Amino acid sequence: MSEFLGNIQAVVFDLDGTLIDSPLSFDQIRFDIGIPSGEFILEYIETLSLDEQAHAHEIIVRHEVEAAKSATLIDGVLDFMTFLKSKNLPLGLLTRNCREVVDRIVEKFQLEFDILKSREDGPAKPNPTVYLGMLASWKVCPERSLYVGDFKFDIDMAKNAGAYSALYIPNDIPDFHLEADYTFNSYAEILQAFQI
Repeated sequence: MSEFLGNIQAVVFDLDGTLIDSPLSFDQIRFDIGIPSGEFILEYIETLSLDEQAHAHEIIVRHEVEAAKSATLIDGVLDFMTFLKSKNLPLGLLTRNCREVVDRIVEKFQLEFDILKSREDGPAKPNPTVYLGMLASWKVCPERSLYVGDFKFDIDMAKNAGAYSALYIPNDIPDFHLEADYTFNSYAEILQAFQI
């Protein structure tokens, strides 16, 4: 067990690839907007004119909403969240997805979070501003919190906030996995780690 897990007082999750699997294609979004391959979507859009930004966001939302319709909950998520709730830990969701998708997914799978934050709520990850605001509302110090995600932005955001990171890697192991404080390939694994 990673020593810090026993000291965690709040857990915040990413959405896509962390809690749900969905057919969202970032390559198709880039193509539809005209973003060069390899560029980060939200960051690239910020360089566009206001009209172009508005059009780009419409395209993204359309893709996100469509993908949400066929999204599936990752095995073990509910058991892990139920366990954390039984320990009275506040749970949050912080994602670069739009709020419409967040609301749809939460309702679809009956997920219970104390705070929900989407890209409309402030600077996107890896900027830690929104995350720190969530912790402040719970009166939890960053070093007693855990952010669970599946991408480098998630690890970077946790580091920028002074928080711990847990990386969900069910399949291919990315190069950046060593930067995470904890890695797991199933929710049964991280649940067991918390219970030890």
